[in-house]
Amino acid sequence: MSGQPTPTNEQQRMGDAAVAHQLGLLTGTVQQLHAALTTRIDDIRSDVRSLEASQRRSMENIESRLTQRIDGLEKNVGRRIDGLETRVGDLEKEDKSRLKNNSKAGGVSGGVVAALVAGAVEVIRIIGR
Repeated sequence: MSGQPTPTNEQQRMGDAAVAHQLGLLTGTVQQLHAALTTRIDDIRSDVRSLEASQRRSMENIESRLTQRIDGLEKNVGRRIDGLETRVGDLEKEDKSRLKNNSKAGGVSGGVVAALVAGAVEVIRIIGR
């Protein structure tokens, strides 16, 4: 034989009970670790949700400020465009007025030139007789 005494039934039962007790302790420890890890994972999920909500609020604030700024710029540009349209309209009126004055002056000049030509033709005709 091996030189070691064979355990009795009582010793075998006590050995089995000790193994079962150690397994129970190990199972309890694993359950505690699992519960702690689960709690920590839930804490991390909660932190991530909080960060996402904070980031979303921050983005919404940025979007709101940009929208307000763009609206302000749009109104300012609109006023400038309206001012330019008014200035262009005034310049067009002035241009038409000058064209009208030039046309009148051209008509008067044409009438004067026509009268001078007619007079010169008469003078030439009288001289030529």
